[in-house]
Amino acid sequence: MQKLILSASSISAFKACPVRFRNAYVYGIRPIEDKESQRIGTNWHTILEVASLIPDSECPNGSVVGSCVSLCPICEGTGKVPEDIMEAVTRVLNKAYEGIEFADPTAKEIERVTLLHALAGYRWYYGEQYEPVIAREQYFSLPLLNPQTGHPVPDVFIEGKIDKLIEIANGIAVKEHKSTGRSIDPDSTYWGHLNLDVQTTMYIYAARRMQLGIEGVEWDINEPLISTVKYDVYHKPQISPKKLTQGDSKKFVKDGIIEEIETIFKERKTKIGFSVGTMIEVPRAALTADEIATEAEFFSFGTNDLTQMAMGFSRDDAGKFLGEYVNKGIYAADPFQKLDQEGVGKLVETGTKLGRKTRKKLKVGICGEHGGEPDSIDFCHRVGLNYVSCSPFRVPIARLAAAQAAVRPVR
Repeated sequence: MQKLILSASSISAFKACPVRFRNAYVYGIRPIEDKESQRIGTNWHTILEVASLIPDSECPNGSVVGSCVSLCPICEGTGKVPEDIMEAVTRVLNKAYEGIEFADPTAKEIERVTLLHALAGYRWYYGEQYEPVIAREQYFSLPLLNPQTGHPVPDVFIEGKIDKLIEIANGIAVKEHKSTGRSIDPDSTYWGHLNLDVQTTMYIYAARRMQLGIEGVEWDINEPLISTVKYDVYHKPQISPKKLTQGDSKKFVKDGIIEEIETIFKERKTKIGFSVGTMIEVPRAALTADEIATEAEFFSFGTNDLTQMAMGFSRDDAGKFLGEYVNKGIYAADPFQKLDQEGVGKLVETGTKLGRKTRKKLKVGICGEHGGEPDSIDFCHRVGLNYVSCSPFRVPIARLAAAQAAVRPVR
């Protein structure tokens, strides 16, 4: 049986949308913006680790002085971390970007310099808050334990990398570096979501198992048990792409996807059938679906985001007032739980009709929590959608509702 590897990012992707999870983690197909985000996040992690090294200490790339080769970007073969740590940071970052091809060389330089300037600001802001580091870059690959029996689940592993273990006032904590394009103001909803993030739970769980020596890792830290994750967060600048028509933009993206897929086929000396489609998550996309369908071979309406955009409020903040709106009869139901058929539903229906004017056999579905709600599934059937996608625990309800919609007399 093939091993199943679970990471914080793959679990989060599956919770958000099983289709995206399959494309990214099974087939290895990622949108261009995902790859850019990963690259920036990885490079940010890398230079943070270098910046936190102690000047004149042993280079982490060599266990003894002189064991580093002259090509080591941190110490240049001296075996010692330089006094000016930013020199080492600059060399490490330059090396990271050496093998990366950019269509626009200027964009590459902007990204690199932006990270350097961000690090300078980070060191100024957090300079007095550096905690003593106990361990760095702790990779783990642990068998998943059955919570009832305590025995490993066959062929299922959790994997990840703990950035640091640090000393805090009341013990030991995991420290993680994060990067985001969302607001990180003190009152931002980002912090609440971060505390509920899969990574927080997984990393504390893994750290405790390693702390107790269960996995053969000797940290020599038995008490107290690790129970805290501290985050430092880098706010990534957002650079808007050039404005394109819907048809042109989809052709641009599709050509890039197909080129990447053909490269993978060539590397692995095999081919499989595939189709390239798109999520429809903003009202404009639904209203220009006829243009999009010139390139897209299927549509998946992302009704969570489409509801946010169409109704003009954030899903993160709506919980504060939507209950009151429902109680007062302003809404018949929470539009994030049950599809707003008169508004958002009309966008889905319009987008489907427009898309099929261009591509008659266009496959159309929805992806989101609405895909597991019976009334919403009935609506999808009535407007001619082919499928619904939802969270795994909603699948039995979705299958039953879809069957009932199929045999129900046409209204």
